[in-house]
Amino acid sequence: MGSSGSLKRVHEEIHGSPMASSSRRRVDRPALPPEVKAPTDEEARYIAAAEREFVMFAGKPEKYEEFDAVLGEFRRGRLGVASVVERMELVLQGHPYLIRGFNKFLPSGYFVRDLYYY
Repeated sequence: MGSSGSLKRVHEEIHGSPMASSSRRRVDRPALPPEVKAPTDEEARYIAAAEREFVMFAGKPEKYEEFDAVLGEFRRGRLGVASVVERMELVLQGHPYLIRGFNKFLPSGYFVRDLYYY
């Protein structure tokens, strides 16, 4: 299985669905369940800022992949808020402005601490 096989596995791990082969007919994805809404503009800007920070500035694309995976698991209902907070404390460690931004989206009573300073 060449490098395209490993790319497909990475895509499946991140996005939870197999990557469509270019030789196959395209199948539209089902709509999101009603309880899962599309990201707002503010959420999309935050996610883009996190990607820039991890990939371009910190040189750690694997951290962005982990960040994206946690959000994906939450959106699919596999993680609750407390689990997201716990995992994001590790992912966002040492990135205080990303932590402050992430905390804005959490329900009252939840917040991510920067473990770098504890």
